[in-house]
Amino acid sequence: MPDKNLIYRKIAEILKQLNYIKKLIKLSEKQLLLEETQLFLAERVMERLIGAAIDINMHLVSDIRGEVSQDYFNSFIDLAQLKVFPIGFAKKIAPSAGLRNILVHEYQELDLKKFRASMKMALENFPKYVRYIEKVMENAEFGISEKEILKRSKEKKIS
Repeated sequence: MPDKNLIYRKIAEILKQLNYIKKLIKLSEKQLLLEETQLFLAERVMERLIGAAIDINMHLVSDIRGEVSQDYFNSFIDLAQLKVFPIGFAKKIAPSAGLRNILVHEYQELDLKKFRASMKMALENFPKYVRYIEKVMENAEFGISEKEILKRSKEKKIS
């Protein structure tokens, strides 16, 4: 069973960061560049937002499959394969893992146009992501076939 407290705490974090993004997206590229602290804030907000989603993904994939995703990008794809959300949606949101890595590890200089596009993508897609996760959390045994549930219950009795 997934840790509901963890999942809902991460959902709350995502929603909190989305509220910050709504304010920050109103700033022009010029304002973000001139007011360096606003750019730092925007970067941190995106990092926390994406990180919270990845934490949820890794927890759910581990709980359902018994193993973690091979990387953060694939954690979104894995949830689609587990029927948490459609694969088309996973392909839209999974690239956010790459942005998270750029922000955390500073692999390259941040392209401000792409970063602002990512902020807009976050405002469009992360509320949907939250709804998918909340819907899944309403059902304790999500994405698992009846056969798998029976198999797991038998294994638990043996242990």
